[in-house]
Amino acid sequence: VSYAANVKPIFDAKCIKCHGVESTKEGLDMLTYENVMAGSFNGSVITPGDANNSMLVDLIVRGKMPNRGQKLSDGEIQIIIDWVNQGALNN
Repeated sequence: VSYAANVKPIFDAKCIKCHGVESTKEGLDMLTYENVMAGSFNGSVITPGDANNSMLVDLIVRGKMPNRGQKLSDGEIQIIIDWVNQGALNN
């Protein structure tokens, strides 16, 4: 799974309005790979290689995020899970 081709477009469509463009809720800026990996006020949101222990994945899977707007489809969620489990690379 490619961050640039598969993951970033999901973040751009579903996340950056509240996490980068209009504000950075909880201190999480998702405009760039580096910012996503830097995490939020609560610390890291992604544990490379371990989607089960990644806060971002947990919140998306449980339907807590996005807080407003359209939720991610099952396919979009799986792309993010696969990307994290593959090491969350900047590729």
